[in-house]
Amino acid sequence: MEKVSNKALCGGTNRNVGYYYRVAFPVGTDKTTYSFKTPTDFGHGGVVFMDGKMVKQYKSDIWQGGKSTKLDLTVTLDKGMHYLEIYGAEGCCDGTTRWSFSFNGGKWMIFTTRNLNVYRTSTRT
Repeated sequence: MEKVSNKALCGGTNRNVGYYYRVAFPVGTDKTTYSFKTPTDFGHGGVVFMDGKMVKQYKSDIWQGGKSTKLDLTVTLDKGMHYLEIYGAEGCCDGTTRWSFSFNGGKWMIFTTRNLNVYRTSTRT
């Protein structure tokens, strides 16, 4: 989730875009806290689900020059597979997003499969 937009990822349009992101990731230890920064360009708002439950919703424009915190979240998860889903809609411009996450209050990392998997069984920060 680095430098992602509809136009960059799919070669598509930058207008009237519907987004759906689904990320599956393992957690190796009960009571593990994850914080996610998900700045998006959703001009018509967005909604976040964790394991099928809505945890965040914003019904107005989300952008703020790629620095929006409106859909950021912190969750405590138990051992097992988890699913983060984000839906949104954009009327114009398809701004690039770059997600990051923090594990148990540790350093912020770019939201990549490699980074998520490196920390799946660790209890360190």
